[in-house]
Amino acid sequence: MIRRTLAPFYFTFAAAVLSVPCAVAQNTSVPLQAVDNYALDLEPALAVQMIPLAPVLATVRAAAGQPLQIPQPFENVAIQLHVSDGTSIAAQTHVATLQGPAVEHFFHRYQLLSEQYSVAQRQYQSKRKLYAQQAISANDWQQFLTEYLRLSDTMHELEVLRQQYQQVNDDTAHYFAPNAGIWRISNQTGQLGSLLPTSQLRLAIQVAAHDAETIEAIQLEEQQLPILARDHASTNGLVTLWSAVPKNTAWPLQQTLNVQPLTALSNSYRVAASAITTINAQTVVFEQHGEQLRVVPVTLVSLADNHYFVTATSGIQGRIATASVAALKGQLESEEQD
Repeated sequence: MIRRTLAPFYFTFAAAVLSVPCAVAQNTSVPLQAVDNYALDLEPALAVQMIPLAPVLATVRAAAGQPLQIPQPFENVAIQLHVSDGTSIAAQTHVATLQGPAVEHFFHRYQLLSEQYSVAQRQYQSKRKLYAQQAISANDWQQFLTEYLRLSDTMHELEVLRQQYQQVNDDTAHYFAPNAGIWRISNQTGQLGSLLPTSQLRLAIQVAAHDAETIEAIQLEEQQLPILARDHASTNGLVTLWSAVPKNTAWPLQQTLNVQPLTALSNSYRVAASAITTINAQTVVFEQHGEQLRVVPVTLVSLADNHYFVTATSGIQGRIATASVAALKGQLESEEQD
């Protein structure tokens, strides 16, 4: 569906219209009998919850949160990155290749400590039984436990790294991402980069501050994405709104997309474009009220295909004329002249 808006922001447009005294009386009407020879094609005005506004650019950005920091345990190694900064990656993606003597040293140390830890585990079972039988002193048992726990912690840290870095030859290792996310390069010492969970991705749009509170969602193709947060401060009169992102997307950070903000306004309707006319510079529709066609002032918000989105201060309860509107306007003007 192609939508066009009549003004960049609804409230700027509406304020200008509403600041002018309405030149059309609410009870101005045309008798149905006076136009019974015209096909009026009466149909209901469709009440809507939200109205699409002018398209804006949405940017893929990260919400506040802590990314997963990826340590780089090797000193003085050559690093070749295979993933660009800000790219969305799947779990187990080959992110980087690292080469240097420190790689060989790390895996050699891991092997030695693994053997040492295996011996310590057997000693733990043996010494625990001896302590239970009071065959060794409490001090000896406590000293062993302290050393055993220190070795266990070291082994755990090395095991976490070994699961992420795969040795492919003596001095070369590959790093594979443990989770899906957005890859970010790091310039910090000891850090290879970080992974931003896809759950922290947001689409950010900027809208006029006076529109921000009424925008409830954005339209992206056929999807409506709810607004999750609004910045409290404005910059140059604009406020940033943060929406959810569609599932199963692989957008990089800073990618831009065209979206339409959806605003929630009272007494909003979707009417046929052919139902709209102007009387004394006021946009109106003709609403059936008993045996009369009453003039109802409306404010135009946006255009979608052959329909307008409008608001009506007093609401539209009856059916409206969608044909022969020019004839109705002419009939009304002729009655005024009489």
